Amino acid sequence: MDKIAVLIPCYNEEKTIEKVVKDAKEALPEAVVYVIIGYIKPLIGIIEQYRLLLCSII
Repeated sequence: MDKIAVLIPCYNEEKTIEKVVKDAKEALPEAVVYVIIGYIKPLIGIIEQYRLLLCSII
């Protein structure tokens, strides 16, 4: 069986990334979601937020 991966690139997306990840997981619940961080100002705290969303951070 093939696996699906969703790659979400980010650059200053601290205000919208939570909704984007939730929408991706809702649309493709079987997919693995990877968040690729280019730059986010308040990085501390955001990483824990991603972990709570059950996605991987690259």
